[in-house]
Order: sequence, then structure tokens, then C-alpha cells
Amino acid sequence: MPYGNFRNIKANNLDIKLDPRGSLAEILRADDELFEKFGQVYFTKTLPLQIRGIHRHRLHADMICCISGKINLLTISDEDSPPHLEEIILDGQSPVLIKIPTMIWHGWQCISEEPALVVSITETPFNPAFPDAEQIDPIQNLWSYQWK
Repeated sequence: MPYGNFRNIKANNLDIKLDPRGSLAEILRADDELFEKFGQVYFTKTLPLQIRGIHRHRLHADMICCISGKINLLTISDEDSPPHLEEIILDGQSPVLIKIPTMIWHGWQCISEEPALVVSITETPFNPAFPDAEQIDPIQNLWSYQWK
């Protein structure tokens, strides 16, 4: 399903199942609308106020889910003039899987007092010899975006 006001960004709200032991949530299944192919899954721990990104991929989409803490996910499409920027708040208390298509710049800042754990799923495995990532400085970025 489309998410926010951004073209081509899709999202699945995760169904959290609770029991006396805690909780369980499926992030992605092979029969989900967002699934196309699997490359790898990894997680990052981002410390409070720290920034990850900004980057984009030419060959594969990224899927991102904050499972603990809270992040401000910045997405930028520079296909049009002026570029379209959107902030999406992702919170581990209400997890959502966001699919970011190719050629969309993205990065995030941890905005919670505790570190944020973010699960990332890619459609192709990372290849250090030919990385599919174009990166820019998150502070001195092309759009004069000011992180909080």
C-alpha cells in the first residue's frame, strides 16, 4: 500500500501478536505484496541523535523496519524540480515495514533517548567489489536539509 505523500513508497503495518511471554511480529513473508526477491537481511543500531545515510541504490529497493527506539526517516526524490522531501517517523512501538524504491535518497536519525534498532532487507546481497550505493554527506547535503 502507498505510504504518506511520497510516490512509490509502500508500507505494511506489522501485526503484533502479544502473549504472556512478550510479542511476535512477522516483518516480511514471501507472499507479501512488498516482497519481490531476497538478497540479504541485516540490522543496524543507531545511537541517539546519530545519522545513517544519505544514500540511494540504482539496482535494488530497500526495505526498512524500526523494531526498537524511534527514527526520523528522510526520503528524497530529486527526479523533479524542486526535489520532494518527506520525513517518516518510524517507531518500534508501532512497527511498519517501509519499501523505498530505487533512486530514492534515504537516511535516518535516531530521535529516541535509547538507541534505535532498524532491520533492513535488500533485494540483492551487498557486493563490496561493486556496491550499489551512491552516498552523500548527511550534514552538507544537496538539499540543505537540517537534521534536528
